[in-house]
Amino acid sequence: MYAVSASRTMRNAKPYVPPAPDPQERRIVLRPRELVDPKVVEDLAAERQQEAERERAAQVQLVLDATIAKYRLAHQQIAWRRTAKDIARDIAKENGMDIGLVLGRSRKKSVVAVRYKCIRAVADARPDLSTLRLGQIFNRDHTSILWALKQTRQPGAAR
Repeated sequence: MYAVSASRTMRNAKPYVPPAPDPQERRIVLRPRELVDPKVVEDLAAERQQEAERERAAQVQLVLDATIAKYRLAHQQIAWRRTAKDIARDIAKENGMDIGLVLGRSRKKSVVAVRYKCIRAVADARPDLSTLRLGQIFNRDHTSILWALKQTRQPGAAR
């Protein structure tokens, strides 16, 4: 018998070598019927069935444990996060300004300074938010967010 590769010619054919038997695999040695006790065969079949059920139960338990761990991790991460609007509202309130003014279109220096502080605070508190998402929250383009982050960067901080 020959194993042929993708082409239909025998040019690339190699002799077929059956895989070596697994030494750990248990096999039933067939004997004449009069020498085999039916009780032994039943016990062996029951033992194999129980072993297969234990393996399936272990696999199900592993999947269940992994799912529970992911669920707990996701809910722990969500539980401690504050929303970006809450953070911005707190910063605006500390500076005596309304959040509507911070999120609005005003270009007064005092409003812009508070807006930049809010953007910096949200970016620091929520590193999972992209500049695009921050722009959507603050009603700005993402390049405006980049500029605000650049303007509020601490001296000596990494770029």
